[in-house]
Formats: sequence, C-alpha cells, structure tokens
Amino acid sequence: MKIGVIVGTRYSRIGEQYYTYTSYHSEMWEEYFHVFDEVILLDKTEHLEKIPVGQKPVLTDKMSFIEFPSCKGFFSLLCGLPRMLRIAKNAVKKADVWSLHAPDIGSFCLWFWAWFYKIPYVLELRADQALSATYLKLRNVRFARIVAIAMRIIIWLQRSNPLLVVSVSRSLVRDFPPRNNCPSFVISDNRIPANWYGSERTWNDDDGCRTIVCVGRLEAQKNPFGTMRALAGMDQMGFNNWRFVWVGDGPFRRKTQELAEELGLSEKVDLMGFVPWDDVFSLLDRADLFLLNSVSEGLPRALVEGMARGLPAIGTDVGGIPELLDSRDVIPMTDDETLARKLCEVLSNSKELAEMSKRNLETAGSYAAEILSVRKIAYYKRLKQELQELHEKDSK
Repeated sequence: MKIGVIVGTRYSRIGEQYYTYTSYHSEMWEEYFHVFDEVILLDKTEHLEKIPVGQKPVLTDKMSFIEFPSCKGFFSLLCGLPRMLRIAKNAVKKADVWSLHAPDIGSFCLWFWAWFYKIPYVLELRADQALSATYLKLRNVRFARIVAIAMRIIIWLQRSNPLLVVSVSRSLVRDFPPRNNCPSFVISDNRIPANWYGSERTWNDDDGCRTIVCVGRLEAQKNPFGTMRALAGMDQMGFNNWRFVWVGDGPFRRKTQELAEELGLSEKVDLMGFVPWDDVFSLLDRADLFLLNSVSEGLPRALVEGMARGLPAIGTDVGGIPELLDSRDVIPMTDDETLARKLCEVLSNSKELAEMSKRNLETAGSYAAEILSVRKIAYYKRLKQELQELHEKDSK
C-alpha cells in the first residue's frame, strides 16, 4: 500500500538527493514503513549547487519525490498555481491515500484532486502560522489579512471529509476540528532520545550573569524584534546582569542585529547562526533560561529539547506552548513589557528557576522517543485499517 505526503516545506535538491532543515529527513520516514510499502513525497524544491549548512538528506530506498515549483511572493504564486494543479493532478492517483499537512497552497491542490477523484486523505495539523495576519505582517506579506482569510478557507475545505486527523498539539485539534467528526489523534513528532535527557538544576543568588537562550530560525514566526525590545526593557527596569544567545540562522538575522545595536544591546546579544547539534546541547546546559517569544507555533521541538535538559523556560500563549509550560511561565504574545518584567522576575529568583527546571524535566519525559514512536506506528496501523474497511465498503 502506498501513501503520499505533502509537508508544505521547501526542500533543496543537489544532484539526485533532497535535503531539508525540518524534522522530515530520512530518520523520520522509517515509521511509515512499518505499515506502508512506499512513500511518495510531493513538495516545493530549490535546485542548488551545494548542501546548505545544517540540512539533512530526505530520501530512502522506499521513497520517491515529485517536485512542486518553489514560488516566492504573491504574484509568483499566482503564476505557479496552474502548474502546481497540473502536477497535483498527475500525482494524486499514484498513492492509495494522501497525508496533507495544512494549511498550505500545495496541500490545497492535492486536496482538490483527491476530492475530485474521491481518493482518501488524512489531515495533519502542525502549525497555524499561515492563518495569522500578525505572523504574515511580520513577514511583510502583502495583503496579509486577505491571505490569512484565504488560508482559513483552505483549511475549512480540507476539514470537510478527511479519513483521520492527526495533530501535534491539542490546541490545533481544538481550533480546527474535522467537519465530518472523523477520529482525531494528538501525537507529537518531538521525539527525545534517552541520552538527550539532563537532570534537575539548582541556582544560587550570587551566580552572577544570567544567560538566556533561544534556539530557532531567525524569522517572523519567532518574533526576534519583539525579543530585542523586551531585552532592552530589562535594562530599563534595572536588571542588567544578563546575556542573550540566539542559536539559528534565518532571513531576519541582519535586521535583528541592527536593532540590537540600535537599542544598545550589541555587547550582550550574540546571534550565533547555525550551530552543530553537539554544541547546541552544550549551550543549553550553560544557559539559565530558554525563551520562545513566538507569534505562532505548533508544538515547538526546540522548547521540548530545552526542557529535556532541565532548562527553565518562558514562552508565549500560542499554539501548543501552553500545553508544555506551566501557566505561570506563559506570557501574552507580542507584549514586550510583560515579557521584560517576567524575565526580570524569574532570573532574579533562584528558587523559582529550580522549580521551573523540575517541572519542565517531568513534562519532557512524556516526549521520549520510544513512547511517541509506538503511538505514531499505531496511528498508521489505524489508518491502514480505515483504508481497508473503506475499500471493502466500496466493493460491495
């Protein structure tokens, strides 16, 4: 039995191999092959001369890749849409079922032909960022409100008749329930290997400078400009003994550095760019607090990894972050003053930091790789069972 998947991300092609920054590299596909014979991956692709730093190979022997055009910008998308529809039409019948990661214009093309030809599909909900006008405005997307409304219409259509729905967080199932009342599952892909777990931490009030760390792409979703303003607010509130490290590269790196310099933070802020995984864990272990000041999330992997190292954390009330953190550690989105005040409060309280470390480590235990892998394979088995029952019903 074959399953087709469209993730809605952008892949790089070098020669005959494909690469990606996301968790959908070769290791993540193995669970499919406990149940399915073949995986067809359909997604946007850029042809490059060399492997981008930090990207991992995608394909295995049991996978094939169908390329979508990589469209950047509103008018590029309009011009590329007819071709995307043609590619989707040719691809849709090659699989017995399609897994559509929503919302995305490519997944909409697949949904349209799956609906037209009555081919079963499942809906995978991973993030709601394309539905947020706030997020789109931060990305300088033209007609942000119109685009957000269009994406809501797309996901409303895709929720019409899926066979199953699986989501990375309870918040996404709550906000985007299937319209046909099909079974829904909440299964995270944030698998933490046993050797990644750290231990509870303790602090002393005289430990000196506190280090705040953020791990993630420097892009609109992570709201780096708001983070810089909140850090400047800490100084204005009288808490000056801190430093901030951002691990990860992205399109907002230069402008974030410029804002940090404008706010007088250049001596305290280190935008490190890409860092190898082994060094990331070392940075997490030396930090005092993990900060995720996002405007949109599904269930952020970097946050789970920081929690698994016993690191206290503060995050915004978006997506699945409130499912990970205690309510005392969650702040409103895009509220720079509240974030600055919370940072001062937590970093000056050694007892609170230790309590945050303990509860974060306990929460991260439920994201152990062996636990989530079993759940995901069970979901694929349920999907295969639903397909077989559907085929039996159609043959009668």
